[in-house]
Amino acid sequence: MKRYFQYIITGCVLAIMTITSCSKDSDKLDVDMNSFNTDPEGNSEVDQWLMSELTDPFNIEVIYRFDRNLTDVSKDIAPVAIDKVKPMMEAVLNLYLKPYQKVAGNKFIKTLAPKQYLLYGSVSYNTNGSVTLGTADGGRKVTLYGVNSFNSATVEGDNGVRRKLRTIHHEFTHILNQNVPIPSDFEAVTKGDYYADWTNSSNTDAVAKSLGFVSRYARGQYSEDFAEMTAHLLVEGQVWFDNYVVSAPLAAQQKLRKKKKLWFVISKMLLMLTFGYYKPKFRMLSKHYIMQKIQMT
Repeated sequence: MKRYFQYIITGCVLAIMTITSCSKDSDKLDVDMNSFNTDPEGNSEVDQWLMSELTDPFNIEVIYRFDRNLTDVSKDIAPVAIDKVKPMMEAVLNLYLKPYQKVAGNKFIKTLAPKQYLLYGSVSYNTNGSVTLGTADGGRKVTLYGVNSFNSATVEGDNGVRRKLRTIHHEFTHILNQNVPIPSDFEAVTKGDYYADWTNSSNTDAVAKSLGFVSRYARGQYSEDFAEMTAHLLVEGQVWFDNYVVSAPLAAQQKLRKKKKLWFVISKMLLMLTFGYYKPKFRMLSKHYIMQKIQMT
């Protein structure tokens, strides 16, 4: 019996200690966590620039504050550095939005441009060894990865303006195709040569070229092929494309030229279906306008 009462007393003491401890902790939980936020949302110089240059004129929201739930939660992705936000979006503004605005018109770019850009500092690593540089979702959102490595002072290289610009135009093409589908004629040109495992070591740049593709990635599927054609034609330019074609085998040359012809027809059709008219100077975008902008960077 004595041992029994000892257990009861011990239990009561532990209960009192637990209640007392909880009471003290609850006081500490009543804290305004906003006081610890050193990044005042919407008030920084970067926020003001984004508002005046992108949100007000184009109705585009730029999300750069890290939100884990806006990307694949199974992957480790770093936030973007604050000093990389403006250079990245200046490239979007000056080398993508404004050229389209000048060549295709306000209605085109303001209607079809993505309404949300999401920026992450690191690339998104995939299980097959490749990395994701960008994605386009729902016809309205573009996510750009690897922004921390972007160097606006360099044109060439993996971190230069030209490479990132190809990603921007590639993803915009997906946005366009989510509004107006790619005709089956384009897929038919190299239908038997698409290769889902495009990162396989057997799919070299030379092999991709010999089969009529502008890049290894273009072999993934026809929608990526069309987006890669668009990105390379707009960013690398017509001279680059012509040189690329003549360096390929004859059969591949024919396929690449046919894709180029279909690409132009589809671009024209996009304007016709969207607005009921076509501006001939839209071809400028695929020739020299973007190249001139890059050279001025």
